[in-house]
Amino acid sequence: MKYTPEKIQAHEIKDETLESGDMSKKVIHVNAGAPTKTNDTGEGYNQGTIWVDSTNGDMYICTAHTAEDATWQNMDGDDINNVSYQGTNTSFGIGGRTAPGSPNDSDVVDKFSLSSDANASDATEAVAASPGYSTANMQASEAKSLILGRSSNNDIGIFNLATEAISDSGNELAVNNGGGGGTNQSTTHYFHYKDGPAGTNIYTGAFSSPYAASDTGDEATAGGYSSATFGDKTYMFSTAGYLGPPGAQHNQIERMSKTSPHTGTDVANAVRDDRGQTGGSASTTHGYTFGGEPDISDIEKFQMSATSDASDVAELATNTNGGCVGEQASSPSSGYAIGGSNPSPAGINVIQKYSFSADQDATDVGDLSQARYGIGHAYY
Repeated sequence: MKYTPEKIQAHEIKDETLESGDMSKKVIHVNAGAPTKTNDTGEGYNQGTIWVDSTNGDMYICTAHTAEDATWQNMDGDDINNVSYQGTNTSFGIGGRTAPGSPNDSDVVDKFSLSSDANASDATEAVAASPGYSTANMQASEAKSLILGRSSNNDIGIFNLATEAISDSGNELAVNNGGGGGTNQSTTHYFHYKDGPAGTNIYTGAFSSPYAASDTGDEATAGGYSSATFGDKTYMFSTAGYLGPPGAQHNQIERMSKTSPHTGTDVANAVRDDRGQTGGSASTTHGYTFGGEPDISDIEKFQMSATSDASDVAELATNTNGGCVGEQASSPSSGYAIGGSNPSPAGINVIQKYSFSADQDATDVGDLSQARYGIGHAYY
């Protein structure tokens, strides 16, 4: 059902409009600004509550008052609190490795703009020099990411993307991060799956304290690691990478629901079955998989709602040779491949961008401050 309330002129809003009293928020509420998803049942709003923006007279009506995930419609009947996991501001690259071996581990945290093409700058330091950092990014408007461990580690960190501060939450994943773990997120929870130590188990935890992960009791169709992982509002996906143990390459596209039950389903196939370590990202409609080892530059995409097989649509500007793993940064218009390795292997410093609106080859749009692979990604 679409609600299309009429517009009230700003000068018609009186001070005595229902702003106080036990029934005020359940009937009509006046505020300087539009409502958000956190204006919910906990604040006294119900389905049908009218919100008036006193700065311009625009009206909104609450169509769902779910805790921390309320939805409000504007005067055109459009939801204004749509979930978006694409960033519009800044992307961060966390840790990584410049060359094989732990002496070459990095604690650099680079940042670069998602709104204009430019080189990255060294923003801060990770909690430890390590490859394999995994993250779960909250909605773009939240400017916060959880760091879900790093290679052979299960600590959960909090990364405030606006202040660039990293802190330890004091909580842990249920199993160690294998360094190639899959992660995704809903509006309130993160998911950890397709990670060597996790087997077929799917784990989840809250974006609010306590952050500790627990086993959902649901399972993926097979264990694996180093897959491209991404999702939309309803589902999370994993494609390519390794099935393991013993570590066979594959072209499976697996889908898991963000609401219980989370059990995985094999829904489609990637074009290639030999990518190995693979990176990916998602627009609002399509999932993208790119790169792989050895020396694979293909970019594939598939429609997430139709779960059709992927098609090969473009090429990277520079091969990443398996050095980009998991979910990479994305903006509303573009996906990114950040860093990677050359065949040596040694890190590369290239920031590549490819379009979501047209099937075109990626372009080199900037450089990292340090060449490396196995980088974790956070963005808002």
